[in-house]
Amino acid sequence: MASPDNKILLAFLVALTDLEDPLSDQERHTLNNLAGQLYHDRQNWERYEPNLLKLINSNKVLAQLYQVAKSHIDAVDWDTLRDLLPTPEELKQAIPTDKQSTRGNQPTRTDLDRSDEIANEVFIYVSEDENPPGAVKKLSFIQEIKQKIQRFLQNRNNNF
Repeated sequence: MASPDNKILLAFLVALTDLEDPLSDQERHTLNNLAGQLYHDRQNWERYEPNLLKLINSNKVLAQLYQVAKSHIDAVDWDTLRDLLPTPEELKQAIPTDKQSTRGNQPTRTDLDRSDEIANEVFIYVSEDENPPGAVKKLSFIQEIKQKIQRFLQNRNNNF
């Protein structure tokens, strides 16, 4: 998965942190299906991305939150964003062991691949939860990413 796809997942996760109303049963079902598809076919995210965007756009509030999050994330270069993602060890601490996907032995990954795997893992964990907005709010590193992006944008704007 290329970094633009990670930005989509990250923007979705950040938008969920601000979503006050729960997702509908149909939205949760769709998200759960997307998580299952991504879990089994991580190399073909482009197949599933339109379905996630369709889900986002079908929920007016979520779509607005997503657009704000995406515009903020797009304003930050990918290397900065990638550095904000938790390490695999931090992710293991944040996500309960019984909720982590297990895939057996994996080849050694580069930093870019690591960021792909982290974004995938968080998306799958949140999407499989009965209350995705509640699940993402429990992940303090998502809130930290959101705050760091906001500080980065404020600092950048103050320098102009």
